[in-house]
Amino acid sequence: MSEHPKTVPAVLHEAAFMKMLSWEVQRATRYQDFLSVGLIAVQGESITPAGELREAVGRLFVDFLRASDVVGNVGDTLGVLLVHTPLPDAMTIVHRVQQRIEEGSAGPAGAPAVRARLKVGLSCFPTDGTADEQLLNVARSRVGQLS
Repeated sequence: MSEHPKTVPAVLHEAAFMKMLSWEVQRATRYQDFLSVGLIAVQGESITPAGELREAVGRLFVDFLRASDVVGNVGDTLGVLLVHTPLPDAMTIVHRVQQRIEEGSAGPAGAPAVRARLKVGLSCFPTDGTADEQLLNVARSRVGQLS
């Protein structure tokens, strides 16, 4: 039996991320479960174009998070969906990933190290809202508050 290499899903385009957000909010509503939503502004310390740096940071988030979590583009930020995750746990998870990236963490095998400064905002279903836009707006208003 041959082993398959680990495939890391790509960072989703905005339309796909928004569709997943809508789907996960519906699922959280049905099962009365937590869903944390994060928005991450990426600021580079290098000459790398902002879009390329954001994509590299997004790939690191995909690699560091669980397979059930979702990472995608939302405007000029990264969006993160942490399913079945209350806000305190989401803060711990995102802060841990944030530290690794800000310290210059290496990504998946063969990928160059990425170093960036991140400003993060988090919201949680149902505490901060029960609709897609509510959760995104709360996360937007909190960008930069997690340190």
